[in-house]
Amino acid sequence: YQLMLKLRDIDPEYRTMGSAFLNNGLRDITGGVSWSMLEQKLNLSVNAGFQQTKEATSVARVIYAFNAGYTSNKQLSVMVNYSNFSTTTRQTQLQ
Repeated sequence: YQLMLKLRDIDPEYRTMGSAFLNNGLRDITGGVSWSMLEQKLNLSVNAGFQQTKEATSVARVIYAFNAGYTSNKQLSVMVNYSNFSTTTRQTQLQ
């Protein structure tokens, strides 16, 4: 099995050199585990993460994912994926 833990912290003042879709001002924590079973014919993985912005309007995002793959022989392989994405936005008044 494999374990994964990742922490990403991007400063609110970070500026890109032209990338239009790179977020700034956020903290992202994710973790996951993957393993093989049945003589490596069945592969499973589970991932979960939490992301929050560091700005006046706070956005929190929770992500869950589950992946399963089964290979019986060279001609047949089946994959099943499930993910749950949710986003919450809270407005705050600046004074």
